Amino acid sequence: KTTIEMSEIDVSWFSGRGTIKGLNLGNPEGFKAESAIEIPVATIAIRPTTVFKEKLVIKSIEIEAPFITYEGQMSGSNLSQIQENIDEFVGKVKGLAGQSTEGEKKPSGGKKLQVDEIVIRNAKVKIALTLLGGKGANISLPEIRLAGLGQGEGGITGPEVLKSVWNAL
Repeated sequence: KTTIEMSEIDVSWFSGRGTIKGLNLGNPEGFKAESAIEIPVATIAIRPTTVFKEKLVIKSIEIEAPFITYEGQMSGSNLSQIQENIDEFVGKVKGLAGQSTEGEKKPSGGKKLQVDEIVIRNAKVKIALTLLGGKGANISLPEIRLAGLGQGEGGITGPEVLKSVWNAL
């Protein structure tokens, strides 16, 4: 329920390496900051031999220097609204399983994934409060590491990976 933009994506399915530049997650309706999260650069490494398998193995995702704007209002914050939107989306995706007329389970959330490691480095958060006219403070977050998402036979969906990262933030 917000915009997502990126300025450049470069992926080599042969090497399994890729770069995403200029990724911006907009704010939900009712918030004034231009974006909730700006990611200048993120790199990804996948195991190319798994591209056409049931479960895609992502060896690593590294996010460098994201800038997060926490915009607080009396009714809540932009980040809590995005969290609610993610939870709703994950719930809908999970709800798709088992809705086949033939009694078979439908796949939910697209391709299953295994993400061996996600690292978020040098993140900065701007805390802006409406009561203070949008003024606030900038803080640095410690490095965030997530490991072993979706290991085992079942894997994890893309929305579930997103929810794990969001919860860590």
